Amino acid sequence: MINIHTCEDGSLLIELSGSLDVSGALKIEPQMKAAATAGNADMGVDLSALTFVSSQGIRVLVATAKILSIHGRKMALIAPRPDVRKVLLIMGIDKIIPLVDDRAAAADFFAGL
Repeated sequence: MINIHTCEDGSLLIELSGSLDVSGALKIEPQMKAAATAGNADMGVDLSALTFVSSQGIRVLVATAKILSIHGRKMALIAPRPDVRKVLLIMGIDKIIPLVDDRAAAADFFAGL
């Protein structure tokens, strides 16, 4: 469900897969919080393999972005599937956390900060 990688530029890449429903959100929340508080890196969250996101899953994403922001870092959501993207847009998450089309766009986003 969650894989965490450190990229060459020092940023973190989080890969989420499966369903980010209530139980999925509870499983990833501690790891997301730990990744957000460790080090001094921006975070890209790859959603390309995420098939569903609930309000609880969105809460985890927003809380992680808030932790990063407090420490002067940024988050981008990468390549959400059309159905997941639709939920994120309806909820207005794109106004809080940028949505980018792929990992290259995320790298460009972080480089432009």
